[in-house]
Amino acid sequence: MAERPATEKIAERCQAPDEQSQGSLRSAKRSPSRSPTLEPPPKSPSTIHSDTSLLLPPGEGLPDGLLGEVRDQGPTLSPRTRRKSWRRSARGRRSLVPLPGSAHALCKTISVTLSEEERLEQLIEESLKLAVQKLGDLLYSTPGADLDLFQKHKESVELEWKCVAKEFRTTLQTRSFPERDPEAEMAMERIRKSISSLQAECACWEALLEKHRAKAEELTRHVEQGRTLGLTLDPARVGQSSQCQFIQSKPDYNSVLHRQRSVLHNMELLMDTHCKIVRELLSFQEECQMAVAKRSRQLASAAGFLDISFSRQEIDPGHHPIFPVSSHTP
Repeated sequence: MAERPATEKIAERCQAPDEQSQGSLRSAKRSPSRSPTLEPPPKSPSTIHSDTSLLLPPGEGLPDGLLGEVRDQGPTLSPRTRRKSWRRSARGRRSLVPLPGSAHALCKTISVTLSEEERLEQLIEESLKLAVQKLGDLLYSTPGADLDLFQKHKESVELEWKCVAKEFRTTLQTRSFPERDPEAEMAMERIRKSISSLQAECACWEALLEKHRAKAEELTRHVEQGRTLGLTLDPARVGQSSQCQFIQSKPDYNSVLHRQRSVLHNMELLMDTHCKIVRELLSFQEECQMAVAKRSRQLASAAGFLDISFSRQEIDPGHHPIFPVSSHTP
């Protein structure tokens, strides 16, 4: 019996995992089991294609028709299943991939004290040198590479970069900076002085707070020690502070307010009475205005005037745009 070609064997190997994966997916959809399974999950079509590529001998590949059949026979996963598989694959990623050593060496060669433009120029130059060096090493190890042509291209690229860097420097030097406003500079200087004074004052207050905190801790320690040993402490020494005399020299405002409580109560009643009187006066004024407007309309209708609106007169009493109109024509 003649041996079958390698492509048919590979096609059979590809169809077997496809059928197994489809069967496992259908069984998982129909009857999900709660017991944990020891079998690995079904592979995706991309994994199957990569597996078939590994089975091929070097220099051979699947024909286009057979490759299309293998792709068509693979299980079609839903977007939800793909998202879940992506989440499972991304669950173990805890950090980004570290930078290679060449990138660290490239960054170390650039000084931090330089300006941003100079650092950018040096970064581009060092990156260009590193790329050219890697390409040169690759060409040196490749048989049949044209090193002379590579050297010519390298020199042309270096010359072009020098021209670009020179143009970049001249552009930075000729760039016009806006003139500084002297008033704004003075305001900024005042703000800096205020900030420095506030920082100094804050430092002084912090030092004073630490001093009082240390004294309070020491006093607490002495009190605890006296309680454990049963010693009596002098209350005059315990309650002393730097502001004690100043506080004692001030009057007792609480007692003053307590003595003046009746006066404050009478003032409150008087203010309430005045508020009620003012409200009554305002309501009486409104009633008077309404009565005057009503009487004016009655007099105007009795004298033969047209219907007149007194809203403008109420707003501006000094304005009287009223003209008599006779009811009989001559």
